Amino acid sequence: MEKDRQTALEDDLIAYGLFGLQDPLREEIKGSIQRCKESHIKVIMCTGDNIDTASAISRDAGILKKDATGDYAAMEGK
Repeated sequence: MEKDRQTALEDDLIAYGLFGLQDPLREEIKGSIQRCKESHIKVIMCTGDNIDTASAISRDAGILKKDATGDYAAMEGK
């Protein structure tokens, strides 16, 4: 039985590399978040990223403490 073209193109593939990309935070973000915290303003981040990505970004921005392990919520849509 002859393979169709799509199946033939997807057989015996080899991954040669993998990379990740992160957009840098704007320079003023960390300072703005710090000023909000000092003023007792609760900062909430809304994003479409998955929870692991959102957590990493919010740690970098100073929203979550570096050692935070939970105590946040996520809502998923379909």
